[in-house]
Amino acid sequence: MNDIRDIKESGKMDNKVTRDKFNVLSQMLLEIEHKMDDMEERRNNARRETLKQQLFNLYYKYKERAEATGEMVLSQCEYEQFWTAFHEYESEPLNGDGLIHSVVEVYMRGVTSED
Repeated sequence: MNDIRDIKESGKMDNKVTRDKFNVLSQMLLEIEHKMDDMEERRNNARRETLKQQLFNLYYKYKERAEATGEMVLSQCEYEQFWTAFHEYESEPLNGDGLIHSVVEVYMRGVTSED
């Protein structure tokens, strides 16, 4: 009779150890997920800032050229480069906004591309 009781007690201990290990692993996975989310957010912030600087640089370059030549025309390649960067900047997960939309986008909407 002691053998059966010992086996039952042993099984209960094994179940408790298994649950404890599972809880530890679950907590570790949550911590890893949190760290990955933080890394993704930092990467997105860095990419948004890089695109923001690129868009400002292109804006000033094209604006100076337009003032010098009197024409607000870009090559097809320049036009596509700007708008591709702009759409990446404003879309998920970057969600850029601010002066890029209120100043740069407004100005660049008036620029055409060579056909």
